[in-house]
Amino acid sequence: MKIRSVVSVLLICLVVSCSPRLEICDRAAFESLVSGSASADDVIRSCRGYWLESSAEDRRNSLRWVVGLGRVRVAAELMELGYEPTNEELEDLLFSSLEAPDDPFAMVELLISKGANVDVAQQKFHLVYHAIELKHSETLRILLSHMRDESALYDPLNLFAAVSVGDVVLLEGILARHKADFVDSDSNVTPLMAAVEREASNEVLLTLIRHGADCWKTDSIGDSPVSLSRSDRVSDLLWKECSRPPSVTLE
Repeated sequence: MKIRSVVSVLLICLVVSCSPRLEICDRAAFESLVSGSASADDVIRSCRGYWLESSAEDRRNSLRWVVGLGRVRVAAELMELGYEPTNEELEDLLFSSLEAPDDPFAMVELLISKGANVDVAQQKFHLVYHAIELKHSETLRILLSHMRDESALYDPLNLFAAVSVGDVVLLEGILARHKADFVDSDSNVTPLMAAVEREASNEVLLTLIRHGADCWKTDSIGDSPVSLSRSDRVSDLLWKECSRPPSVTLE
């Protein structure tokens, strides 16, 4: 009896083309697969029909969500299925990519390959500024290497980007146009403070100081580059290279 039951099941499977994917893919199934451990191939194999039948708005929102999760191959496969984001959507996706838990450099490279413009800004802050805030160093390198708009590339906020990635050439380019003591208005932090906290190279520190960075300027809580230093190398350089206020003496 058992053998007959097994044979019956096998015959039914042959007729209806049994497979592990009996469940029809819908939005919930799609999101479960993408946010889980399913491979890009499994997502596309299971949800190709769902994706192709979705409205443009649903695909746009889903793609933004996938990009924010950092699922690079899934995003690439979905775009290959016939959905081509507009230039404006690509710019939006660049910002969404920064929501990923890890440095999203691979996703950023994918979006650039699709034509995304990295000079884009939201509420005056360029994409690179947000990458700095999130400490995505590899993404910063990619963004800086693809920027074409000089006004965006040499924006004074990018002093912090140049410090973050140690790009002295970019640093010199911005300092030729802006003061070294440009201040982040929210925290009153200067590029030299950021460089000290990141224990930047001597070359970066010296470039800022020789362009007039003030070693004694304080941030919103009263810390200066000198007081922020936790590195003997950095402290030694600051004491050697910085002009001292009259009230400060070396021991």
